[in-house]
Amino acid sequence: MKKENGYEIEARQISFTKMLGCIVKKWRFLLICALICAVASGVYRYQSDYRANKAAYEASLHEEEQQQVTVEELMEELNEDQIAGIYRAIYYQKRADVTAEYLDHSILLHADPYAKNIYEITYPLTGEETASQAVLVQQAIFDVDFFQSLIDKLGWDTQTQHMWELFDSAYENEQLVITVTADTMENASALKDATMELVEAQFSELKGTGYAIADCVVDYSLVTRYNEMYDYSVISSENYMNYMYHFNDTQKRVFYMLTEEAVAEEPVEKPAPVLNPTHLNKKMVVFGAVAGLVLGLVILGIWYTFNGNVHGVEEISYQFAEPVLGILSTGHSRKEQRKFESQLSMLVSNVYLSCKRRDINRIYLTGSRMDKLSKTFTQELQSLLKEKGITLVIGKSIISDADALLEAVEYPAILLAEVDEASKCQEIAKELNLCLAHQMVSLGIIMVQK
Repeated sequence: MKKENGYEIEARQISFTKMLGCIVKKWRFLLICALICAVASGVYRYQSDYRANKAAYEASLHEEEQQQVTVEELMEELNEDQIAGIYRAIYYQKRADVTAEYLDHSILLHADPYAKNIYEITYPLTGEETASQAVLVQQAIFDVDFFQSLIDKLGWDTQTQHMWELFDSAYENEQLVITVTADTMENASALKDATMELVEAQFSELKGTGYAIADCVVDYSLVTRYNEMYDYSVISSENYMNYMYHFNDTQKRVFYMLTEEAVAEEPVEKPAPVLNPTHLNKKMVVFGAVAGLVLGLVILGIWYTFNGNVHGVEEISYQFAEPVLGILSTGHSRKEQRKFESQLSMLVSNVYLSCKRRDINRIYLTGSRMDKLSKTFTQELQSLLKEKGITLVIGKSIISDADALLEAVEYPAILLAEVDEASKCQEIAKELNLCLAHQMVSLGIIMVQK
């Protein structure tokens, strides 16, 4: 801004569209940022995945090495009480599992004790050895194969160990009485019929009669048995959990190894640990490229804001309040050349009119970036002004060349030529301050746009 004693740069005037256009011209820098960040993010993710896969592979190897330790080797680290505790825990665990399985699948325990479903099958026995005949029939009905045949015939989802408690038998007065029960009257009737069919198929001489027993009293023994088995299961589970709670790591390893050996019928061959292949994460590469592009835009935006270069004619007018005599756009195409010639003609006219108002016929051309001006432009401008009777001397920068400053003072006026996005605002302010200090007349500023 122009002050009483000189020029100072206090605030910048920046056009967003002009800044965007300048940033787009730096597309090579943006591309380099995108490539660097894409490669960096891809490599970083690749290394992270590789380290994770390697850590998992080493953990698998370590686990496999630990699993190769035998039970005997681990037991050598324990005393007798610790080993005994392991076997007691195994005992209580098995007892709890067996009891729980019995409570879940026992047909008898699912029967209603207040409406017991009972059938009696009576077989009259004849002959001299009726007692021996009764024993043979009893042995047959309490055989595992007999129970399995009943399960297959009835289509029940149960096991043979749950069938024996559904049967009872008694021999008295040359009669064999078989008692069957089930959880429902319908199942008890089906069990009675299947039992009679299998017995009479095996002992053809026997013909029995079956009937339901009415007026059954409450079966308190069934209630008591269910409660006892439930308590038995709870106590076994609590004892098992109590042992496990107090086990150290070695005891737990021995416990699990022993229980796994007891359960497994055949050793399971586990595949050897392998190092998973690591692949390049394409999403991270794309993310890195986008992040690099954004980073490049931010860097260029900061650079454009704080680099000190003059940003267009508007900022020249805003900062220095100096007349802009002409704007020259350089280029190589025909259209750009025609535009340049038109702008140059307008510039010559403005310079001529300014000189005529001040009655000046000699001017000194200077600027902070004279090295950026083409000789063709300066020579053509010099030639056109000479035709109009004005002598233009092409000098050097008066802020960096002492001889140029001494030479410029000898001329009635100076003309500043500045390059857009190359000349510094501070340097232009210094030039104008030198003009004020040495009482040099400034005709105005020429803005050259590359």
